Amino acid sequence: MQAIHLFGARLLELREREGFTLRQLAAALDLDHTYLSHIEAGRRAPSDEVLQLVAAHFNEDLDVLRLQAGHVPDRLRSVMQRHPQLTLSLLGAIDSGVRTDSTQWYTSVAEILDARAASQLPLEIDPYDRPPFARHIDAGKNTPIYNAHSYHTKVPYQGIVPYIEHYTQTGDTVLDPFCGSGMTGVAAILSARNAVLNDLSPAAVHIARNYVTPCDPQALQTAFSDLSEALLAYQLRLYETACITCGGRALIEYSIFADVFGCTACGKDVDLWDHGRDASGQLVGRLTCGACGASLDKNALVWRRSEPRVVSTSCLENCAQPRTQREPSAADARRLAEVAESDLPGSVPDLKFGPEWEMWRQGHADRGIDHVRDFFTPRNLRALAAIHAWILEHDDARVRAALLFAFTGCVNRASKRYQWNQKRPTNVLSGTLYVSSLFYEFNVFRLFERKVRAAVRLYQATIRAKGRAAVSCGSATALDAVPDSSIDYVFTDPPFGANIYYSDCSLLWEAWLGEYTDRGREIVINRALKSEHGGKNVAVYQGLLADAFCEIRRVLKPGRWASVVFHNSSAVVWEAVRAACVDAGFTLGSAVMFDKRQKSFKGLKGVLAGERVANYDVVLNLQKKTPVLSATESAVVSEARLIERLRIMLLALPDDAPQERRSTAYLHSLAIQQALQDHLDLHSIDLRRFEQLLDREFCRRNGVWYPTDLDVVVPEEGADSVSAMSAAEL
Repeated sequence: MQAIHLFGARLLELREREGFTLRQLAAALDLDHTYLSHIEAGRRAPSDEVLQLVAAHFNEDLDVLRLQAGHVPDRLRSVMQRHPQLTLSLLGAIDSGVRTDSTQWYTSVAEILDARAASQLPLEIDPYDRPPFARHIDAGKNTPIYNAHSYHTKVPYQGIVPYIEHYTQTGDTVLDPFCGSGMTGVAAILSARNAVLNDLSPAAVHIARNYVTPCDPQALQTAFSDLSEALLAYQLRLYETACITCGGRALIEYSIFADVFGCTACGKDVDLWDHGRDASGQLVGRLTCGACGASLDKNALVWRRSEPRVVSTSCLENCAQPRTQREPSAADARRLAEVAESDLPGSVPDLKFGPEWEMWRQGHADRGIDHVRDFFTPRNLRALAAIHAWILEHDDARVRAALLFAFTGCVNRASKRYQWNQKRPTNVLSGTLYVSSLFYEFNVFRLFERKVRAAVRLYQATIRAKGRAAVSCGSATALDAVPDSSIDYVFTDPPFGANIYYSDCSLLWEAWLGEYTDRGREIVINRALKSEHGGKNVAVYQGLLADAFCEIRRVLKPGRWASVVFHNSSAVVWEAVRAACVDAGFTLGSAVMFDKRQKSFKGLKGVLAGERVANYDVVLNLQKKTPVLSATESAVVSEARLIERLRIMLLALPDDAPQERRSTAYLHSLAIQQALQDHLDLHSIDLRRFEQLLDREFCRRNGVWYPTDLDVVVPEEGADSVSAMSAAEL
């Protein structure tokens, strides 16, 4: 960090000497403005290509710049290798009192591993002996810690704690090479263990590092108060309006925007808000043009713009009715127009967004979304820029990082991705970059305030944690900072094939952070992205996953365990996961279910409507020992055994068992668990084929399954459905 900071200061000096603004220099070097600003501020290390551009532009010595940036020129490295003692003597003479840079507010991986190495027993006399974890876990998500920051997938930390406590003891080191939001680290530090976390995504590293690193809650609250006071006038400039109750000053809390299309019959505007909803407010399949009466298919219309149709306000005076909803006024429209034409108060993401992204759709281009900044309304883009610029100027590195944590926590909700719903906000649709035709524009300052409060609650809840955690950014296929046989336990949640494209889902976060995932190293199965643009198939996915599992096995101590959380509806992907485990040399000790309790939007629809959605995770408990390979049974034998096991399970369920235990999703996860445990063929476990098997062998009533030879009184639809029963209970 010290070297990065020194180069940033040197870059600032060179830029100001030549009279360049940051934006002018970025244009001259053909670099992204936000990226260059992070380098100058000392928050990002420059690549050697950037150093060469700067050296050429300012006629500076390239090797000097390399040293200031922490790069060691080849000729200097050669001297150091040939004359190590002389090098050390010279360093001592130059500065015998080098001190650590105070801006590094987080723990390093070396600190965690060095501390552990000093206290652990030699491997040859380590008495470690644990059986595989065999208990099914049911863990909820709605806690102050879990809710501090969103992420695409999260395993609740409360569900990880039992695994850590079973496989490790106090002071042990836990690894998660696909750490995501850092829940494994949270579970570890709350259990008085230490953690080494890793992820390819800079956004994940940012989120995880803030989750596991202590921060003074009061200092964070004070910084937020300072920010609010400094930006109050700008907030009023963006969101001030008039109260319709008392006529006094009010603040817009949110607006509801609706798409406007062009009528294919007469060419007039067709507003979705007025002409695309029924009397109850629900969207209808076809729009009716208010000018000519034509019945129109929304998918065939050309999008023109989005307009606010409702504003929700809070009065700033002593008003009898402080919260109201109304149509936007002419003054509101003028304010929006003025804001859209005003200068930006800080840098904004300028990255292009097009077909080179897996989650790009033609609908994005049709709506004018060609850059990341286009995901935001002009007003919210300026609000985010103002808050972001203020945060970057804060002088306390730890508090600055916590403020950025709260900032990224509200970025997606501040975008056009926050869908409107007649009954209640449906939030951002996770796992996509979908923009709805009806969306909220929330007051960004209010969103940020709520996320700061959430972060304060997080740091209050973790302030007494006895463990420490370090987070690094890199590929799980190359854990270079972790020595062989140094890790006591691994708990990880690897990418689920083609279920989630993490780099795309993190795009809005990473654009504001100024750092992006190396998509070439991402372990996914691409559907839309072609191989010439970096798309990967199942074979590439399996190979990368096997490389990651090999690294996990390398760093694990002998006889220790790795718990791998996974779910997918595809038998092909499950076979790829199993093959990757075998290729890495692991032995499967057990496979158990993990119920996160609170379903995703897709998962909830799957339970209620019988859709083909894998809801429940399966945890593979893998041991590092000489593997005993078992031949996989044929598909015919496996299917016969599977049917019999399902029949026994369904017959054993009591009459008053929750209906969820008879759902396709639950039975599918149990079938995967058993097939993996017994080395059965997974061919019939593909969710689509599995449902066909159920339909052939069992009776479906009200969307759930019963044995065909069992007379039952089927509960009415809508009967209570609670958490799933474990295999042990069955």
